Amino acid sequence: MIKTNFNYTDSHLIYCLIVLLSIFMFILMFSINKSAVLAASINPTLRHQDKDGSAPATTINPACGQVIKGNVKLTSNLICNNDGLIVGNGNTRIDLNGFSIKGPGINSNKVGIMVGAQNNTIIFGNGVISGFQSGIYISGSNNIVAKNINVINNKVAIYITGSKFTNINNNMLNNNTIGIASHSNNKIDLKYNLFNENNLSGITFINTNNSTIEGNNILNTTNGIYLDVQSSFDIVDFNNLFNNVLDINNANNLPLNINNNNYSSNNCITSLPSGLCIGR
Repeated sequence: MIKTNFNYTDSHLIYCLIVLLSIFMFILMFSINKSAVLAASINPTLRHQDKDGSAPATTINPACGQVIKGNVKLTSNLICNNDGLIVGNGNTRIDLNGFSIKGPGINSNKVGIMVGAQNNTIIFGNGVISGFQSGIYISGSNNIVAKNINVINNKVAIYITGSKFTNINNNMLNNNTIGIASHSNNKIDLKYNLFNENNLSGITFINTNNSTIEGNNILNTTNGIYLDVQSSFDIVDFNNLFNNVLDINNANNLPLNINNNNYSSNNCITSLPSGLCIGR
């Protein structure tokens, strides 16, 4: 049921919720199973072609846990007891093709799609990723795109760490514990996504800089958008945030001249510090 009334006067409650969120984020960093990252082949400079210069063949309907590269296309649903797909080379294209990748549950340490130390990867195709600790896990990878997909019922829908130039746009990220968690990244673009009923947070930035949060709809969560004290020179513009306990939080009420974040034209009601919403 969508909530329509909140008591915003209890600042101590809000502060406690933010502290719990921050603790959860740091615990989550170390709980992800890194074995699949180590298993993936590291070759960030590989171009999207075979050694003879031809385009790679398309892998149709890969199996759960498969290390993939080149063009990959689902032709049926995957129901996985372990990890879903592991990107093993740069320049990989994953077309979900309207199908789903379903995992063993949010309390597992499994990942739906893992991109570890691989550049220039695209995930698209109007499919569903659900039932994982992280729906999509991006680590140490540059130029990653995730678009037009549904990431639902995971602990974290999309987790990004140690990466640059990640573009997450036009996705639905619903019913997760956290929608997007970004830790130690630079130049992350989150645009035109729908976040609904993610329990703790829609978007959380920890030590994430020079990034953009624009044109997103964020509903029915504890913190709509949260940026910590180490996240600086970020742009938060033209987002719609409704029915959240707190719509926008700049580092637990940190003045904007400390971390130099820019907030403008956000359609919301409550923020720390106050004045970050246009209130319409």
